Amino acid sequence: MINLTILKNNLSLMRDAEKQLFSGLALYEFKSLFDGLVMANNIDFSSEYGQLLLIALQTKRKDTAMKNIVFACSSLESFINVEESNKLKFEESQKGSDSLAIDSTCVDVSRNINANEVQLQFSNVPKKLGRPRSSNALTGAQRAKKSRDKRKANKLVTVNSMLDSESSKLYNLMIEDGLDLKAIIKVAYDFTRA
Repeated sequence: MINLTILKNNLSLMRDAEKQLFSGLALYEFKSLFDGLVMANNIDFSSEYGQLLLIALQTKRKDTAMKNIVFACSSLESFINVEESNKLKFEESQKGSDSLAIDSTCVDVSRNINANEVQLQFSNVPKKLGRPRSSNALTGAQRAKKSRDKRKANKLVTVNSMLDSESSKLYNLMIEDGLDLKAIIKVAYDFTRA
């Protein structure tokens, strides 16, 4: 794709160089003005303006350089105008395509036939991520409190403690024997009752 900004920058540099050349700038200084563009490879020497500019940069006569820089500037200016009009036409066609795409994904949901307004709704409405919001939805703190109250109502006990090294060894041995924490508590309770 053609970068119009680069072409416009090239044109402004060429216009400035043309003005300086016509006001008495030496030919070698004129040629040095384009060193940056040539090094950055911003000039398409296969295009019409590029060929004219190449002739202006390679010539040893100032009048040939003057003539070719004028032709190169006008060629590049007309090329930019054509590309801008093509870009505008493309954007216009895209707007038309976009409006057709929007119309094709909308469904008429008007309930009142006599209404002057037509209400549209997308046919494939994307689903929202996360927890669905309802009128009686609880906040995070309310859900946590409800969970705590439920555990209290069931009279469940949460065990969260650290064992010392000796108890940890014994616990790991009991786990290897196939006992889980519930079974260990039952065995300990039976042992204390006996």
